[in-house]
Amino acid sequence: MGGEKIPQLNDKVDYQQWKREVEIWQYGTQAKMSQRAPRLVGAMEGKGRDAALLIPAAELGCETGVERLISELDKILLKDTTQDLFQAIGRFERYERSKNQSIDDYILEFDQLFKMITSIQGGIVPYGGGVKAFRLLKQANLSGDHQRIIRATVVTLTYENMVTAMKRTFGDGSGIEENSLQANPYLKEEPKAVKQEPVYYTEKESPQAKKKLSPSCSEDEKVLYVNRRNSSNRSKRSGRYKRSYSYNDNWIHRQPTGSGRGRSKPQT
Repeated sequence: MGGEKIPQLNDKVDYQQWKREVEIWQYGTQAKMSQRAPRLVGAMEGKGRDAALLIPAAELGCETGVERLISELDKILLKDTTQDLFQAIGRFERYERSKNQSIDDYILEFDQLFKMITSIQGGIVPYGGGVKAFRLLKQANLSGDHQRIIRATVVTLTYENMVTAMKRTFGDGSGIEENSLQANPYLKEEPKAVKQEPVYYTEKESPQAKKKLSPSCSEDEKVLYVNRRNSSNRSKRSGRYKRSYSYNDNWIHRQPTGSGRGRSKPQT
C-alpha cells in the first residue's frame, strides 16, 4: 500500500473531478474503511485541507469517515452546478456526427457527453433508454434511407439495441455516407434510364414565324416556339379564331369568336 496513488486535492484541482477519482480509488484500494479518510486528508492542500482539519479525528477514523469528509467539503468547495448543467446539456444536444466521422467514434463521443450530464447531476440519468436511443440515431446525421433501415432492424427501442443496429448496418465501421452504400447491399443504387425522343420541326412555318426565330436562339427555344405555333394553328383550324388579312397577306389581327370557320373579307 506504500506505493498506492491517492487522489490529490488542492485549489487548482476540480472538486467534482476529485470526487470521481475518490470513488474509483475506493474500489481499488486495500486500505481499511477507517483508514481511507485520514489518507485522503494527508494528500490535500489549500482550502480543502483547512476544512478537513476542522473535522474531529474520531469522525474521520470511523467506517463512514469518507462520507463525513466529503459532506463537509461539499459545503465549501461544491459550486452551483446549474450553469454547468446548462452547458453540458447544450453541448450534448448540439452534437452531430460529421460526414467523415466513423460510427464508432461518433458513438464513443456521444456516450462521453451523455455521461458528463449524468455526472453533474450526481448520477441521475437525464434521459430514458428509449429517448437516448432516439437521439443517438437522430444526431448521427444519416440519410433518410439509412435511418429507415436501422429502425427496421431495432425490435425494442433501447440504447444498446440502437448501438448494435448502427454498428451492424455500417459493417466497415466507417459510417461515411459515400462508403455506406457499399457496406450495406440493400442500399445499392441502380442507374436511372433517361428516355430520349427525337424532335421534329415543321416546315409549314409562316414568314412571320421564321422572322421571329433568331439564329442565336437555342434548340430548346426553337422547339418551344414550334410547339406553341402548332398549338395555335390547331386552335385556328377548329374555328376558335377569326383571322383578317390585307392584300399583301400580312397578318393584322385575330379575334376570338364563338363559332365559324370562315375568314373576314380583305380590308380595302
